This record gives sequence, structure tokens and C-alpha cells, in this order.
Amino acid sequence: MCIRDSLSWSDKDKVMALFGDQNNEPLKLYQHQHEALRLLEKSTIEPFCLLLASGMASGKTEVAILHLLKLLKEKRLEPGGHVVVVYPTRELLNEQYIRWKFYFDGAYDLGYLSSKVEVVKLYGELAKTKPFIYQSEKEKIEKWPSIVLTTAATFSDPRWINRLDKELTVIPSLIIFDEIHFYSAFDLTLLLEGLRFVFESYSKPPIYDRPLKVLMFSATMGGLDEFTRNLKNYLGIEVRSVKGEPVRGKGFAYIVNLSNEDERFQESCIKEILEDYKRRFSKDKTLVFAKNRREAELVYEKFLGWKIAALHIGDMEERERKQAIRHFRKGERKFMITVKTLEVGLDIGDVSRIIHLGLPPTLNDFMQREGRIGRRGQEFESIIVVRDSGEAKKIVEWFRGVGYEPT
Repeated sequence: MCIRDSLSWSDKDKVMALFGDQNNEPLKLYQHQHEALRLLEKSTIEPFCLLLASGMASGKTEVAILHLLKLLKEKRLEPGGHVVVVYPTRELLNEQYIRWKFYFDGAYDLGYLSSKVEVVKLYGELAKTKPFIYQSEKEKIEKWPSIVLTTAATFSDPRWINRLDKELTVIPSLIIFDEIHFYSAFDLTLLLEGLRFVFESYSKPPIYDRPLKVLMFSATMGGLDEFTRNLKNYLGIEVRSVKGEPVRGKGFAYIVNLSNEDERFQESCIKEILEDYKRRFSKDKTLVFAKNRREAELVYEKFLGWKIAALHIGDMEERERKQAIRHFRKGERKFMITVKTLEVGLDIGDVSRIIHLGLPPTLNDFMQREGRIGRRGQEFESIIVVRDSGEAKKIVEWFRGVGYEPT
């Protein structure tokens, strides 16, 4: 992230400390980050939507953070103004809440920002409580610029945005949608209806004297140009898109075809594979996706054991899931076993390997899983255990669809 070239910040050392530079060298922006920031700065008169489509671990969230830091530094986001960030799941929201807090609390503590930025979570039942926002939180949000994190289900309900406007007496300057490719066609329609409602209600003078901006992130979206055109027609505003790629290490994929074997033989082979990796790669981090809860618990309890593995599944308590992620990130557990909860967006560190014990329903789900590895530039590998003839056919089609021919 080359601060001087792209954002003309004078506090370079403070910003570099915030983003964790270890060698005191300028951090370089990816080309797609630079272009996205340029377009966000350029659009200052009319409502505007920017769609940033870039692979996993390519710094999409950092684009929003850098843009907001600049707005705050230049006093273009005043007290009482706020940003709304929409996530597809609560799990991802809670994970990213820590990230937003880290950056903006850090910027204030380092002296880069002269005032605090409140980061708050408002979703689900919390968004239905009376009062909507407790007085203590309301006073903070109205005193300082704020970043409000919510879920798509909450945002899609017009009553939510009405209450936000009524009780805070402010409206968003920027709305950010993360993981836009995650949604089904139906859910995406509801989300865009909510967004159109915001534009129709708040983006015209004299209600709003500043242009409302929208920033959408996608990691695996296909048909970007067509989606951009459709979004422009649907919202009736200018929509631009930027496409980029992450910097990742070299990857390898291995397919283990067990489609002609019975369930008992498959289970014995899976046990042998896991024990082999446990023995030969004791220092690497491995993420294991099981087909269901029963298999996840079997792998955790019988094949690997709690001393080297952590379990992360949907109906665990949030405290237990957070503890599992913490152990895995710190390297206290070398294996993480899950079913679906770690597919979307969570950065769980320097993972070198994924083992798929069967395939997820869609290619998008598969790509989301694959995005968990190689995020630190290291070499990585994917072991895909095919369980039936349908999966055997599907994985070949998926590989060919992304330009690879299995050998």
C-alpha cells in the first residue's frame, strides 16, 4: 500500500504501523486497490456504486478502510455521520467486527485520527429492541463518526433503515456489501430492494446534501460486466467495476477418487489420509471440511484427537467457536474440522492445506473453501476426496470450468 503515491498522507509512519509493516518499507497497493480508491475519490457529486471483484485475500476490505481513513482525516465524515457494512452471516460479521475495531481504534491510539470512531453491531433481535439503540450507544454514535455492522436479513427490512434514520437522525454516507456473490438470486433481489429503498428515500436533496456511495465486494463473481450493467439499470445510478487478482503462493490439487468404494472402505481411507498428514506435516495448518456434523465429530474424536485438532460447527456456542479459531490461529491446534461455518470470508491465518471430504453443493461454495488457503503467499495444496459418481463428474466439470484439465 504505497501511501504517498495513492493517498498523499503525511503520517506515513503511523499508517504503516497500523497496517503492520515489519520492515519499515512502503506497503504497495495492488493495482485493483489503487484503481478502486481512485474511483471512490473521483465520484463526489452524484450517487455512485463501485463493484470490486477480486480473489480471496486480495485486500478488498482494506480498500474501504483506507478510503474511510482518508475521509476521516480530512474531516469529510463528520460526527453523527455513519457507514453501514452489510455481511451475509452473523459469523462473518462478528469476525469482521474485530477487524474494523482493530484498524479504527488503532488509528486513534496512534494519533492518526484526532477523534474516535464507534464500531457497533446491529442485527436480528438487537435491531428489534425498544429502544432500537440504547441511550449510551446512541450518544456515542451521535458524538463520533460510526461504522454500523449489520446482516443482509436485517438490512433488507425497510423498517430497520427507517428506525436507524429516526432514532439517530442521520443517514449513511457509505454502504458496503461484503461477499456479494454469496447470495442466492432471491436473497440478492431482497438486498437490492433494500438498497434501492435507501437511494429513493435518502439520496436526493434537500434530505441528503452529500452523494451516497455504495461499495460491493465479490471474490468469485462471474459475468462481472453483465452484473454491472444490470445493477446500473436496477438502481438508476452510475455503477463502475474493478477486477483484480490476489497475490497467492503456488497451489496443487489432488483428487482421491473413492466413488466406487463402499462407506466402510471410504472411512478407513479417510482415516489413513488424515493420520498420514498428521504424521508427516505436523507443523502445517490443515483445514478439513466434513460432509456433515456426524463425520466432523468422528474425525475430531476418533481420527485426530483434541490435542492437535479443533472443531468448529454451526450449533456450537459462539464462545466455543471463537476459542477453536483462536487455538488454530495461534498454532496450538494444527487441524481445524468444520462442515460449512468457515467457508465464507473468515481469515483464519496461514493455512497450507485443505482436505475436502466430499464436495459442497456448488462451485461457488468450493471456491469459498479454497479461498481459506495460501493467503500468506505460501505454497498450498488441496486434497479432494470424491465420495460418489456424481461428485466424480462434478469435480471434473468444475476444474474444466476454471481452466484446468485434471490428469
